[in-house]
Amino acid sequence: MSIPIRRRPGHPALFHLTLFYRQPIAGYKFADAACRANRKWRDRYRAEDLAGALTPVPDALFDLTEHIEATFKAEVDREEALIITQAVGVIKSNILALLTANSRVSVVDQIGPVLGSTLSLAGESQIIKAWDQLADEGAVVARDKSRKLYRQDLIAKR
Repeated sequence: MSIPIRRRPGHPALFHLTLFYRQPIAGYKFADAACRANRKWRDRYRAEDLAGALTPVPDALFDLTEHIEATFKAEVDREEALIITQAVGVIKSNILALLTANSRVSVVDQIGPVLGSTLSLAGESQIIKAWDQLADEGAVVARDKSRKLYRQDLIAKR
């Protein structure tokens, strides 16, 4: 499993962080950790951007710090919500594509194809949202909420 590492969002990849593994759970855990690390990384650069926007202006009539912070937070919340919404949509499509070939798909064994292009942007929580939405739509059997996600199989509802 390989994840591109960039200096900033939208920049070309500097290198790929690659995991070689024998046990499928390693890929699953790596993908979820990459998602959480990517979020922290985005937050770090956003904090730098905010600090730059808050540079005081000499002899300014008004202090706009609170307004700038509130506007910035609202934009961050919109961006993150969009990332999640798009990732869940992609994961749903990936799951449906996998289930057209098989009636049962192991989440842990197929983590790469399940996440697809959302690798490093999405992890376990987005898979759960996608699975729950597909179950609500009647496309798959609902997950067992008492068991770990990586120990379950996606099953097409026919």
